[in-house]
Amino acid sequence: MKPSVRFMCVCCAVFVLLAAQGCGPSKSPSRENVREKAKAARSSDKPAVSAKPKESTGERVDLHKLFGQSPQPQPQLPWQQTAPQVLGSGQSGATSKDQHVPTKTSNAKPTPQQLLAAVQQVYRGAKSLKVDYTSDLLVKLDGKIARRANGMSGTIMFKRPDKFVIKDEEVQLISDGKTFYNYVVPAKQFRKLPMSKDILREIVLGRPGIGVLGLLFGVNYAPAISSMKLLPDSNIGGRETYVLQLQLKVPKGMNATQTLWIGKQDLSIYKNRLTSEVRPVVPKDAKGRVPKVVWTQVSNTAVKVISNAKLSDSMFAFKPPAGAKLVELPKKINLVGKSAPDFSFKWVDGSAIKLSAFRGKGVVLCFWALPQAKDHLPVLQRMHERYGENVRLVAINLNAEADKVKDYLKQKGFSFPVVQADESIVETAVRSYGLVALPTVFLIDENGIVRDCIVGDIDRQLTDERLSKIMPKNSSNS
Repeated sequence: MKPSVRFMCVCCAVFVLLAAQGCGPSKSPSRENVREKAKAARSSDKPAVSAKPKESTGERVDLHKLFGQSPQPQPQLPWQQTAPQVLGSGQSGATSKDQHVPTKTSNAKPTPQQLLAAVQQVYRGAKSLKVDYTSDLLVKLDGKIARRANGMSGTIMFKRPDKFVIKDEEVQLISDGKTFYNYVVPAKQFRKLPMSKDILREIVLGRPGIGVLGLLFGVNYAPAISSMKLLPDSNIGGRETYVLQLQLKVPKGMNATQTLWIGKQDLSIYKNRLTSEVRPVVPKDAKGRVPKVVWTQVSNTAVKVISNAKLSDSMFAFKPPAGAKLVELPKKINLVGKSAPDFSFKWVDGSAIKLSAFRGKGVVLCFWALPQAKDHLPVLQRMHERYGENVRLVAINLNAEADKVKDYLKQKGFSFPVVQADESIVETAVRSYGLVALPTVFLIDENGIVRDCIVGDIDRQLTDERLSKIMPKNSSNS
């Protein structure tokens, strides 16, 4: 098995299905490895943030406050005189014509910004939600159809504060608030992990576009949108809808547009279409033909929407189907107190060196990728600026497309040294360092001994106190 594939396997629970888009989870056109999954995508003068209690994986974590939003009352609509007629407890917003009686709506129209803000408030105010949907997928390579799949069914369920189910014909993501399960249907294999903020971030923010789960958890999507406009009103299954088209902010070499059909009466999303076009960067050692343009369109249409549904806790409990096997994560490797495994890499000046070449200095070895580490990069920049030559930062990026990462770092003003991972480094990260999540930081002292390891929230945990463990004795920062 290739190292990149092995890396994908150990991180599978986080990376297999990244986001619930629109009415439900969008299909991924291919099973890419972890480095390819990571390709989508503040700073003060303080070197590190103050230490905070480490998140316990054995207890429920407050996922609902992760994005800084809390449940909101239903909004008054600035363009109408009454609040949206949100479905009551257990009521169904079925889109079938024989189940829905059209209601008269106001002719007043919102601005795109008003509509998006109102939709976000409506979803933050929902106590629970159940959506059954169908999904259509179309993939073209250089203009020729490479894959088409229509009528795939799926369901998304949510219950406050933190229970959710996202399932389709291939993948199921289930959390009861404490434990997260990722079941791959064709392989009949599942993984079990303590639910964490990093897992939720990956599901909600791991790909472009507005997603139902993100709306329910209070994500503010406005900063991720470059422009928006209203298209002519439409009708989905007898329900009058606004049509909101969004141009999404995406990395260089990619274009993405999302269109949402939003019910005029309840502001629920009844149809979502995400269209993306990617021009892959072809690696120098690529074998075989690589397409110049990959065009993908995923359309999700709601069959039934039940807001404030009566969902029992048992509906969020994972029961392994007959024949399903639990896939164990690799045994944790504890390197603290041991010599850091040595490996070679190309330094920023183009020279080939080994990690051991930095003996005599403290080393912060960080494995990271975008978008997982996007919010953690400022602390690496501050550390690099403050400690300079006394502590060497070796920030190893696992994204496949190095040029896009460089463009992103330049755009954001980051200047810390970055090492681009190759297959050999990925192999070392998994086998020798036991890498299972991103970002992960190893603090190595001047003698090459690992003194500490930080996984996940390095912006909170990479503190001066922890860095002092690896500060050379004769340094000016000691």
